[in-house]
Amino acid sequence: MQVKQNGFFSRQTKSCAKKIHKHLDSFVVDLLGVSMILPLITSHAKDLGASSTVSGVLGSLYGALQLFTSPIMGQWSDGTGRRFTLLMCLLISATGYCMFSWATTLTLMFIARIPLGIFKHSQSIGKAYLVDIVQESERSKVIGNFNAASSLGFIVGPVFGGHIADRPGGFYLVALSAGLLFYLNFILMWLTLPNENAHHAMKKGLESSASLKQLQSDEINFNPKTFIQTAKELNWQELWDLYFIKFLLAAAVIIFRSNFSLILMQKYETTPVINGYIISFNGVISALVGLFTGYFASFYSSHAKLVLHLAILQGFILLGLALSPTLFWFVIFLIPLCFVTTIARVSATSLMLERGRKQEAGILIGFQQSCLSMSRMVAPLIAGLAQELTPAAPACLGAALSLAAVSIMIIRPQDPRNRTKWQ
Repeated sequence: MQVKQNGFFSRQTKSCAKKIHKHLDSFVVDLLGVSMILPLITSHAKDLGASSTVSGVLGSLYGALQLFTSPIMGQWSDGTGRRFTLLMCLLISATGYCMFSWATTLTLMFIARIPLGIFKHSQSIGKAYLVDIVQESERSKVIGNFNAASSLGFIVGPVFGGHIADRPGGFYLVALSAGLLFYLNFILMWLTLPNENAHHAMKKGLESSASLKQLQSDEINFNPKTFIQTAKELNWQELWDLYFIKFLLAAAVIIFRSNFSLILMQKYETTPVINGYIISFNGVISALVGLFTGYFASFYSSHAKLVLHLAILQGFILLGLALSPTLFWFVIFLIPLCFVTTIARVSATSLMLERGRKQEAGILIGFQQSCLSMSRMVAPLIAGLAQELTPAAPACLGAALSLAAVSIMIIRPQDPRNRTKWQ
């Protein structure tokens, strides 16, 4: 009888997997909307009279709400089902973006940011839904397609948004378009997503539930209690320096990118159209580099040496961006920055797993994601404060943080083979 049940579960799961493959594009329509409006929010706040600091607070508000509502959304999806939670997140997010089309004051900008900060978890819940519904053998392929399609949204969206924003009242048109895309995505999801029956059957019948739970928690279940408990379980005497290095390198880039469009407009007097093309170009380079990350890493026998060299490059590239006299040189420096950040994201994680104990892989990755979430919360505020001094200040601060990470790596070598004296 058990064999028949497992066979039934397998057939149900395969059927749902085919539907997911067929309608995977509906999962990423929201990213097209997000990438249309995201580069325009800080510049519009500036047009309404916001200082760089207030613009940074606007970004940090969203990051803080996202950080602390993640566990609530995760628990909600556990209780009511991924499909229902995903649909509600899309519907309320659509309303939040449409609220931007009425935001003629800074107060309304902050109010519109609140529902998005609370409910804009469609990507993480959508990815967890795929993990639920797809067989383990197909999971990597489906998640890979999901990520690739998501990248496409960020390549196309800024160009569309930039062209629309260049018209009179353009920001409000872009906000309305983003909201309508979310409403469209809600309809597509409602019509195409399989119901929860196969999800519950798979959850009961498959033996991979432990790994499923771990991946789900990595995606959407951050909370302070888990963060503190995880921190207690880490071997801090051995790993504190590596986590500090990763935090410095990530914060350096996030601070630079937090007010990216505003920097371009203040320093080079660019238009939304030009900004859209630059951001899209940035996405294309990052996607291409991502395809060859393994090839580039193969030239190094040590992840520690690769991370060190990438950190040095990152510091000098950010300094070059800060000192770029023209837009042409600014764009030229963006190319190696895409190269460095894309490869560093993978190589630094590989180094962390190499340094830690094998049985702690889940803890190591989970704590890394928590640290990155916290840096995304505070970086916009730091970037805004720095930009009050000069548009070049965020990049200069990023360069300083990168070179601080390099100093730590020189003083405390990160290669496990060279760390005997530190143990």
